[in-house]
Amino acid sequence: MAIMDITDIEQKYIALIRHIKESDKKIRIVVVSVKDDETNRHLKNIADSMRVEYQDIGQAAVWNPQAIKGVHSFLQSIGLYGYKRSVRTVSAYDLTKIFFCCA
Repeated sequence: MAIMDITDIEQKYIALIRHIKESDKKIRIVVVSVKDDETNRHLKNIADSMRVEYQDIGQAAVWNPQAIKGVHSFLQSIGLYGYKRSVRTVSAYDLTKIFFCCA
């Protein structure tokens, strides 16, 4: 699989943010960091230029047991975890539901 050029990634992010803003003017959009510092600089610039939030989650180290229980319950409710706590493969669609439902 070919790695995308950062310019292509920027264009796709901007197009996605524009589409989301056009679909719902009141929606809160947050661009989150990835593991690569160079890409994070680009993501921050995109967020600033599109007037949306940017969150660097790489430095986050929060321990909140109640929130973890809540997320676990939510993941169970959408079928990502069974009662035996066996994890099944998670599709991109399921991950999208998690990010958009928990935000």
